[in-house]
Amino acid sequence: MPIHRLQKWLKKLEHPYKLFTEGPVGKDHDDYPVLARIFMVKLDNTRVLAVLPFSKQLNIELLKETAQARHAELLSDAQMHESLATSANDDDLDVELYADRSLSFQDQIAFYLAHTKQTVVLSMTDYIKLAKPIFCDLAENTHQIPPN
Repeated sequence: MPIHRLQKWLKKLEHPYKLFTEGPVGKDHDDYPVLARIFMVKLDNTRVLAVLPFSKQLNIELLKETAQARHAELLSDAQMHESLATSANDDDLDVELYADRSLSFQDQIAFYLAHTKQTVVLSMTDYIKLAKPIFCDLAENTHQIPPN
């Protein structure tokens, strides 16, 4: 979804958010929340979104099991952006969204929009109200220390 549509949608729903225009916010922002990334997955014949912290890797089998789907296919970033950009209208964000359980313990959530080099930050309370995510285990930690 283009940033102007996201901003319009958030303003329309009267949810506060922060927009950083310098790209991903680094260590100089102490109050910066966990940075999340979004995957689009085709489960059987339905497209869903999966949201995880950047430090974790999507386990598509966990998502498939949680959604009780027979088939799961990870879509490319280009396919996801095309699907979101061609939504019928600004209110058409009605896609089932699964979020990694670890995100539910955060005060805020941030999404880096690479194509605009901007970061959108929402309180977790507002994110839950807006997105209505299904929190579940979706990820494998990519920063685990391998066993000896």
